[in-house]
Amino acid sequence: MWQKTSPSEKIGTVNYKWVPTYPQNTDLVLEIGTRIYLASKNIGWYHAVVKHRSSYMHFTIPCSYVKIIPPGEKPSKKNKYVYYEKNIHCQLIYSALNEWVNSLKNSITDLPINRLVYLVTELMNTRNNIKDPYFEPNITEIVNQINEGNRMFSLEYIPVYNNQILDIATADLVQIFESHSDDNPISSAVKPLRDASRKTDNLVSKKPVENYHHLYVSLRSASCGVNDPTLWVCGIYDADNDTYIT
Repeated sequence: MWQKTSPSEKIGTVNYKWVPTYPQNTDLVLEIGTRIYLASKNIGWYHAVVKHRSSYMHFTIPCSYVKIIPPGEKPSKKNKYVYYEKNIHCQLIYSALNEWVNSLKNSITDLPINRLVYLVTELMNTRNNIKDPYFEPNITEIVNQINEGNRMFSLEYIPVYNNQILDIATADLVQIFESHSDDNPISSAVKPLRDASRKTDNLVSKKPVENYHHLYVSLRSASCGVNDPTLWVCGIYDADNDTYIT
C-alpha cells in the first residue's frame, strides 16, 4: 500500500513510500537507498529479501513492477526529479549517509558526534572528488568509513576484499556478511538468512500478493539480476502509467 511521507521521512524528492504487506512484515518500508536482494524469480513475481535492522525480511514483487535501470540512465523521460547516482560508489555513500540521518532521528544512545562528523565530511569530500575523472577512489577506505559509521547505529556491514566490494551474487549471503566477523561487532547480531530454497518453496505454494500496485527499483550495476545484491531503490515506479512518482 502507499503511504504519504512526512517531511522528516523524505529522501530525495520522494513523496510516497511503499509498505509491503506480505507476509507479515508490515513494519518494513522501502525508500530510496534501500538495497534489495532478488532471491528467486517465479512465474510473474520475485521472491525478494532486504536487510532490515538486524534481520532479513522476505516479501514478493510482481515482475511487471520491476524496472531494470543501468547506472547513468535516467529512470524515466517523463520525470526528471528522481534522484540517482551515475557512479556506484557515490550511490553507496549517498545511501549510507541517508541511513545515518534516519538513524540519528531515532537514536537513544550517546554517539561519538565528533567522529561521526569527521566520517560524514570525509565521505562527502570523496563523493565530490569522484566527479573528477582523474580521481581514483580507495574503495577499501570508503567502505571502512561507512562500516565505522554503520557500527555506531548497528546498521549493515559491507564486506570488502582486495579493494573490491564482495559480490554476494557469487557467495552465500550469510557467509559474506559474517566474512569479517572479527572486525565486525554487529555481525553476531545478524540473524541467519533462512534457507533460500526452503523459503522459495514455501512461497511458491502461496498465491502472489495481489495488492501490489507499483514499486520502485534501480540497479547499482548494469549486469544485475536475480541473485545479485546490487539492486537499489532509486525511485517509485508507476507500472500503470510507465513513469516514476516523486
